[in-house]
Amino acid sequence: MPKDPAPAVLSRLAVRSLGVFRGRDAAALGVARKQLTQLCASGIIERLHPDVYRMTAVAPSHEQHVRAALL
Repeated sequence: MPKDPAPAVLSRLAVRSLGVFRGRDAAALGVARKQLTQLCASGIIERLHPDVYRMTAVAPSHEQHVRAALL
């Protein structure tokens, strides 16, 4: 069975937290750190804090930034 693409894995991970997620949680689901770097470079995700990212498809909001800070 093929592995899901990294953006799909990250979308499912970030859905409950307004589009933000921790890199370590992504890695636990099989997304390599190198993939996170590549996704940042392509603009699919954005690094907000050390090991905290946001899906750029989700509109930024104050609540999202608070959640990111709490992660």
